[in-house]
Amino acid sequence: MSDAYHDRLRSDSDDAPSRRDFLKTGALGALALGTGGMASTASGKPRTDVSGIEAPGDAKNIIFLVSDGMSAGTLTMADLHLRRHHGRRSNWLRLYEEGRVRHGLMDMAAANSIVTGSAAAASSWGSGHRVFNEAVNMSEDGEKYRTILEIFRDAGKGTGLVTTTRITHATPSGFGINMPARWSEDKIAAQHLEREYDVLMGGGARHFDSDQRDDGQNLFQAFEDKGYTVAQSKSGLNTWGHEGAFLGTFYDTHLPYVLDHQNISSHQQRVPRLPEMTDAALQRLSQNNDGFL
Repeated sequence: MSDAYHDRLRSDSDDAPSRRDFLKTGALGALALGTGGMASTASGKPRTDVSGIEAPGDAKNIIFLVSDGMSAGTLTMADLHLRRHHGRRSNWLRLYEEGRVRHGLMDMAAANSIVTGSAAAASSWGSGHRVFNEAVNMSEDGEKYRTILEIFRDAGKGTGLVTTTRITHATPSGFGINMPARWSEDKIAAQHLEREYDVLMGGGARHFDSDQRDDGQNLFQAFEDKGYTVAQSKSGLNTWGHEGAFLGTFYDTHLPYVLDHQNISSHQQRVPRLPEMTDAALQRLSQNNDGFL
């Protein structure tokens, strides 16, 4: 950074991050993603069994949060923005700094490139295999890898996907779908019907709509025939009683960005936000006594 830029930082308002804050936060963000931790409880203290030996414990439910393309730099930038404009820390980095969560660095690289696409990255979480970019949980020769949602479903546990992208998009599909090409989203929508996961929420209505699908199939009706509650608006989500299986596609493509949602009344009336979808999904999935993913 130039001397002039340093001078501008020093002369900024009192709540602006200093250069020392910037470097400290950047180092913390890198450390948070680049190191591992011992198993611990929410208090930050290691969990021990009756003999005093550290034990990891068992998880009944798993909530897997994915921010597509998030790096240490993204965490740092978000933290700096929140401190400057809202006077608070990022929850992510605060939890790391307080030692309340475990953290580490994961390599989700594609099988054929050091530049990884969303489908390959999600598939490495979803099936435990490296796949070629553009594929979803499939090998180059067509082998289908069993996905984590299928494993949970077949074990009698609750299963759900909630996303701000199209529900047929690469990142959510990577946890429960097998497809040789990520862009085959009409086929991914049909496979969601076959897989019968409990909760599906996001955008992508066009891939279920008979008027927009190439094959003319009405997947909305097909889901209803399988016993799903189908909703295409916020009101449909709000009137759902959190019983049975649920398909919610609240926009033709990805859900609107937060800034657009805040400024366009039709979005506010028709399109639910991620917290609303998550709350509804958890109310449904938590009814499964065997746990959920």
